[in-house]
Amino acid sequence: MGSPEEETRGLAKNETEREWFEREHPRHQVILTQGYWLFDTPCTQALWEAVMGMGKNPSRFQSPTRPVEQVSWNKVQDFLKKINEQKRDFQPQPDAAQ
Repeated sequence: MGSPEEETRGLAKNETEREWFEREHPRHQVILTQGYWLFDTPCTQALWEAVMGMGKNPSRFQSPTRPVEQVSWNKVQDFLKKINEQKRDFQPQPDAAQ
């Protein structure tokens, strides 16, 4: 992931920054051949509990309308697996290359 080279060209103030920008450029071009569904809003605690089950809300600041927080990468993967199983007409979530 990262910014295309043309977006960062000329921004580096020194050699260290130039090397950092180079590492941030995309590794290779990816062409998507079909669409996929992607959340465009935060996952609310109500949605989290609807998918994961009541009492499974890990958030410190509890409210059904607030975004879910305090979740690990693994719990998010579990959430994505479950929501994809429930919504069979959607494509699986994109991987890092997408």
